[in-house]
Amino acid sequence: MPYTKVQVANLALELLGAQPMLSFTETTASGAVIRTHFAEAIKVCLSKAFWRFSVKQVNLPTADVVKPVNEFSNAYTVPADFQRVWRLHPYHASADYRFQSGKLLTYIPLKGYSYQSNELVNAADTHLSLYSWANFDENTNILFIEYLRYELASRCAMRLNPSKEMELKQLAERARLTALGFLSLEESPDMARFHRQEAVRQGRGGRDAAILATLRYPPNDVWI
Repeated sequence: MPYTKVQVANLALELLGAQPMLSFTETTASGAVIRTHFAEAIKVCLSKAFWRFSVKQVNLPTADVVKPVNEFSNAYTVPADFQRVWRLHPYHASADYRFQSGKLLTYIPLKGYSYQSNELVNAADTHLSLYSWANFDENTNILFIEYLRYELASRCAMRLNPSKEMELKQLAERARLTALGFLSLEESPDMARFHRQEAVRQGRGGRDAAILATLRYPPNDVWI
């Protein structure tokens, strides 16, 4: 099901014991705080894991006519909403690539690639675009909304209910780990690599380590 910005905002406000919003543009104190943190909360939640609903595909008949950077022989201009690579085609190009200055740099010419978008909300629409061309997954969407709900609430707590801030941060982290456990079963080597690198970078163990141990790799070079 599609979720509206107002619905997500009210899920967060419910956690804070605040009055629900009727419109995303209303001039209440709660509305102003929600609008201040809404877009950033979405970007933070997107950055913590690979979410299938935010994957888009780009077909590349030829490389951009730009001077290659350093030792790379191919440079591709990425879309404005590019956050990270999901998969390169052909897959063996994934062995060594770099994202730099708005360009995807590779040794091997690409036929295309799929990437995770850093945007969910269409400015002309009130709905969150929790779907993609081939990766609709209602379970994943629910997990994201739950994580976003707690992340947004924790960011608004300082202004709306300071006594809840620490508790909501802990609940947001729990929602992130729950989503990570589900997403760890997805078959994307780039996603697996990202999750492992994040665990190492943050020095996490325990539950995260158990989750990361379940990561699987696809048996073949499959272009989604």
